[in-house]
Amino acid sequence: GHADNTATVSLKKTSPFASLLNVNGRRQGQKELAEWLEDWRDNLMAFDAEGNVIDIKQAINAVRKITIEASRSADHEDRDFGASRSVMESVEAKSRDIMPAVFQFTCTPYDELSERAIKLRYSVLTGGDVPVLVLRIVQLEKLEEQIAQEFRDLLADKFEETEIQTYIGKFKA
Repeated sequence: GHADNTATVSLKKTSPFASLLNVNGRRQGQKELAEWLEDWRDNLMAFDAEGNVIDIKQAINAVRKITIEASRSADHEDRDFGASRSVMESVEAKSRDIMPAVFQFTCTPYDELSERAIKLRYSVLTGGDVPVLVLRIVQLEKLEEQIAQEFRDLLADKFEETEIQTYIGKFKA
């Protein structure tokens, strides 16, 4: 009958891509992130806020040496029939080295697929006593769609001589 013969294909991630997905969006301390960056330095490029390339060693040093500067100012005014008060707080993360704004991780996500340069946004969360660092893949969903489309095209090329149609998605009969 209909859909008696089905198959499921699951691709094996390469170790660089698996490591990248593991670090994506995860809150980390300075040491943990700096060590991850050092481990994968051959796959990485770093950029400042203006898009200029930063030496990867310098970017890793900037991750290791972050200074959190916090300041608070308060204004108070008393009048005969009222009072006003305003408070301003400022928190800034700095480094003696140029702070990276974006990293680019280059790898082949799955065997037999093409190499990709994946953009990572670098964030420093300054809410606590120590900085919390996050790397997040920019437009992950778009990347996943591109990978799925490339794999579908690869399959379609292999099945060109047959009448097998290939689709992206899930089907249940």
